[in-house]
Amino acid sequence: MMASMAGMLWLRRLMIVATILALGFTVHYMYQHGFRNRWLGGLNILSAVISIGFVYYSLDSFGW
Repeated sequence: MMASMAGMLWLRRLMIVATILALGFTVHYMYQHGFRNRWLGGLNILSAVISIGFVYYSLDSFGW
């Protein structure tokens, strides 16, 4: 099983980079357009926290 997972290392790295890019875009958009709707702002903040947690867990558990 580990031999096949080593072949998928590029996919894990791609997902980490995509998550960071999406997080950056979301934060930039929220600051640029303001917090018009508190419900959506809270949902975006929750999503950002989960994304940061995913990246941290992935890097801590598996490394780059």
